[in-house]
Amino acid sequence: TRYRLLAAGCVSPATGGGWVLRDGLPETDLLMLYLAAVVVASFRLPRAASLATALLAVAAFNFFFTHPGFTFRFSERRYLLTFAGLGARGIVVCTLAARARERAAVAARRETEARALFALGRALAAAADGVAIAAVGAAHVQEVLQAPAVVWRVDAAGAWAAPAPPDPADAAKARWVLAPGRPAGPG
Repeated sequence: TRYRLLAAGCVSPATGGGWVLRDGLPETDLLMLYLAAVVVASFRLPRAASLATALLAVAAFNFFFTHPGFTFRFSERRYLLTFAGLGARGIVVCTLAARARERAAVAARRETEARALFALGRALAAAADGVAIAAVGAAHVQEVLQAPAVVWRVDAAGAWAAPAPPDPADAAKARWVLAPGRPAGPG
Protein backbone atom coordinates (compact mmCIF):
# COMPACT_ATOMS: atom_id res chain seq x y z
CA THR A 1 0.00 0.00 0.00
CA ARG A 2 2.80 2.40 0.86
CA TYR A 3 4.44 1.83 -2.53
CA ARG A 4 1.15 2.49 -4.32
CA LEU A 5 0.84 5.81 -2.51
CA LEU A 6 4.41 6.77 -3.36
CA ALA A 7 3.84 5.79 -6.99
CA ALA A 8 0.62 7.81 -7.11
CA GLY A 9 2.48 10.77 -5.61
CA CYS A 10 4.96 10.65 -8.50
CA VAL A 11 2.48 10.01 -11.30
CA SER A 12 -0.15 12.55 -10.17
CA PRO A 13 1.88 15.68 -11.05
CA ALA A 14 2.67 14.21 -14.49
CA THR A 15 -1.01 13.49 -15.06
CA GLY A 16 -2.04 16.95 -13.86
CA GLY A 17 0.57 18.65 -16.00
CA GLY A 18 -0.37 16.53 -18.99
CA TRP A 19 -4.05 17.31 -18.50
CA VAL A 20 -3.38 21.04 -18.46
CA LEU A 21 -1.09 20.84 -21.50
CA ARG A 22 -2.95 18.12 -23.45
CA ASP A 23 -4.29 20.45 -26.14
CA GLY A 24 -0.93 22.08 -26.85
CA LEU A 25 1.36 19.03 -26.74
CA PRO A 26 1.54 15.89 -28.84
CA GLU A 27 1.20 12.51 -27.11
CA THR A 28 4.95 11.90 -27.28
CA ASP A 29 5.58 14.97 -25.13
CA LEU A 30 2.93 13.85 -22.65
CA LEU A 31 4.76 10.54 -22.42
CA MET A 32 7.92 12.42 -21.50
CA LEU A 33 6.14 13.82 -18.44
CA TYR A 34 5.46 10.28 -17.28
CA LEU A 35 8.99 9.18 -18.07
CA ALA A 36 10.29 12.10 -15.99
CA ALA A 37 8.08 10.95 -13.10
CA VAL A 38 9.53 7.44 -13.40
CA VAL A 39 13.09 8.78 -13.43
CA VAL A 40 12.47 10.89 -10.31
CA ALA A 41 10.86 7.93 -8.56
CA SER A 42 13.74 5.67 -9.55
CA PHE A 43 16.33 7.89 -7.91
CA ARG A 44 14.28 8.80 -4.84
CA LEU A 45 12.23 5.73 -3.95
CA PRO A 46 12.91 2.06 -3.25
CA ARG A 47 12.93 -0.30 -6.21
CA ALA A 48 9.40 -1.68 -5.66
CA ALA A 49 7.94 1.84 -5.49
CA SER A 50 9.74 2.90 -8.67
CA LEU A 51 8.53 -0.18 -10.51
CA ALA A 52 5.00 0.57 -9.30
CA THR A 53 5.46 4.12 -10.61
CA ALA A 54 6.44 2.81 -14.05
CA LEU A 55 3.36 0.58 -14.22
CA LEU A 56 1.07 3.31 -12.89
CA ALA A 57 2.48 5.76 -15.46
CA VAL A 58 1.47 3.41 -18.29
CA ALA A 59 -1.98 2.93 -16.78
CA ALA A 60 -2.50 6.66 -16.21
CA PHE A 61 -1.45 7.56 -19.75
CA ASN A 62 -3.84 4.95 -21.12
CA PHE A 63 -6.73 6.05 -18.89
CA PHE A 64 -6.43 9.82 -19.37
CA PHE A 65 -4.86 10.40 -22.77
CA THR A 66 -5.83 7.63 -25.22
CA HIS A 67 -9.07 7.28 -27.15
CA PRO A 68 -11.60 6.29 -25.82
CA GLY A 69 -10.88 8.41 -22.77
CA PHE A 70 -11.37 7.41 -19.14
CA THR A 71 -11.18 3.68 -19.86
CA PHE A 72 -8.35 1.20 -19.98
CA ARG A 73 -9.28 0.28 -23.55
CA PHE A 74 -7.64 1.87 -26.55
CA SER A 75 -8.68 2.16 -30.16
CA GLU A 76 -5.33 2.05 -31.97
CA ARG A 77 -2.85 -0.83 -32.00
CA ARG A 78 0.10 1.54 -31.96
CA TYR A 79 -0.61 2.20 -28.30
CA LEU A 80 0.54 -1.34 -27.49
CA LEU A 81 4.04 -0.38 -28.61
CA THR A 82 3.78 2.92 -26.76
CA PHE A 83 2.76 1.19 -23.52
CA ALA A 84 5.44 -1.46 -23.91
CA GLY A 85 8.08 1.18 -24.63
CA LEU A 86 7.16 3.36 -21.66
CA GLY A 87 6.96 0.34 -19.35
CA ALA A 88 10.26 -1.10 -20.57
CA ARG A 89 12.06 2.23 -20.24
CA GLY A 90 10.65 2.65 -16.77
CA ILE A 91 11.83 -0.80 -15.71
CA VAL A 92 15.29 -0.21 -17.16
CA VAL A 93 15.65 3.14 -15.40
CA CYS A 94 14.43 1.62 -12.11
CA THR A 95 16.91 -1.22 -12.39
CA LEU A 96 19.84 1.03 -13.26
CA ALA A 97 19.04 3.42 -10.41
CA ALA A 98 18.76 0.54 -7.93
CA ARG A 99 22.14 -0.80 -9.05
CA ALA A 100 23.69 2.64 -8.69
CA ARG A 101 22.32 2.95 -5.14
CA GLU A 102 23.62 -0.51 -4.23
CA ARG A 103 27.07 0.28 -5.61
CA ALA A 104 27.16 3.58 -3.73
CA ALA A 105 26.29 1.76 -0.49
CA VAL A 106 29.05 -0.80 -1.08
CA ALA A 107 31.54 1.98 -1.83
CA ALA A 108 30.57 3.84 1.36
CA ARG A 109 30.99 0.67 3.43
CA ARG A 110 34.40 -0.01 1.87
CA GLU A 111 35.46 3.56 2.54
CA THR A 112 34.49 3.19 6.21
CA GLU A 113 36.46 -0.08 6.44
CA ALA A 114 39.50 1.49 4.77
CA ARG A 115 39.42 4.45 7.15
CA ALA A 116 39.19 2.12 10.15
CA LEU A 117 42.13 0.03 8.90
CA PHE A 118 44.18 3.15 8.22
CA ALA A 119 43.47 4.49 11.73
CA LEU A 120 44.37 1.11 13.23
CA GLY A 121 47.63 0.97 11.30
CA ARG A 122 48.64 4.46 12.41
CA ALA A 123 47.78 3.72 16.04
CA LEU A 124 49.66 0.40 16.00
CA ALA A 125 52.70 2.07 14.45
CA ALA A 126 52.72 4.60 17.29
CA ALA A 127 52.37 1.95 20.02
CA ALA A 128 55.54 1.56 22.07
CA ASP A 129 55.17 -1.95 23.48
CA GLY A 130 52.94 -5.02 23.74
CA VAL A 131 50.66 -3.44 26.34
CA ALA A 132 50.07 -0.41 24.12
CA ILE A 133 49.46 -2.63 21.10
CA ALA A 134 46.88 -4.65 23.06
CA ALA A 135 45.13 -1.46 24.20
CA VAL A 136 45.06 -0.09 20.65
CA GLY A 137 43.69 -3.37 19.29
CA ALA A 138 40.96 -3.54 21.92
CA ALA A 139 39.95 0.09 21.36
CA HIS A 140 39.65 -0.36 17.60
CA VAL A 141 37.72 -3.61 17.90
CA GLN A 142 35.28 -1.88 20.27
CA GLU A 143 34.88 1.03 17.88
CA VAL A 144 34.29 -1.09 14.77
CA LEU A 145 32.08 -3.74 16.35
CA GLN A 146 30.34 -1.44 18.82
CA ALA A 147 30.86 -4.08 21.51
CA PRO A 148 33.13 -4.39 24.53
CA ALA A 149 36.56 -5.89 23.80
CA VAL A 150 39.50 -6.89 25.96
CA VAL A 151 42.87 -8.19 24.82
CA TRP A 152 44.38 -10.70 27.22
CA ARG A 153 48.06 -11.41 27.06
CA VAL A 154 50.16 -14.22 28.44
CA ASP A 155 53.59 -13.16 29.64
CA ALA A 156 56.81 -15.16 29.29
CA ALA A 157 56.11 -17.00 32.56
CA GLY A 158 52.65 -18.07 31.34
CA ALA A 159 50.76 -15.70 33.66
CA TRP A 160 47.64 -13.90 32.46
CA ALA A 161 47.82 -10.17 31.97
CA ALA A 162 44.67 -8.12 31.52
CA PRO A 163 44.51 -4.34 31.08
CA ALA A 164 42.16 -4.07 34.09
CA PRO A 165 41.10 -6.36 36.92
CA PRO A 166 39.30 -9.14 35.06
CA ASP A 167 35.72 -10.19 35.55
CA PRO A 168 35.80 -13.81 36.85
CA ALA A 169 33.46 -14.96 34.07
CA ASP A 170 35.68 -13.32 31.44
CA ALA A 171 38.76 -14.89 33.00
CA ALA A 172 37.14 -18.34 32.81
CA LYS A 173 36.28 -17.78 29.12
CA ALA A 174 39.82 -16.65 28.36
CA ARG A 175 41.28 -19.75 30.03
CA TRP A 176 38.85 -21.92 28.07
CA VAL A 177 40.06 -20.43 24.80
CA LEU A 178 43.76 -20.50 25.58
CA ALA A 179 44.13 -23.90 27.29
CA PRO A 180 42.58 -26.25 24.70
CA GLY A 181 42.83 -23.76 21.84
CA ARG A 182 39.07 -23.73 21.16
CA PRO A 183 36.99 -20.68 20.21
CA ALA A 184 34.37 -19.34 22.59
CA GLY A 185 31.37 -17.16 21.97
CA PRO A 186 28.81 -16.90 19.18
CA GLY A 187 31.18 -16.52 16.29
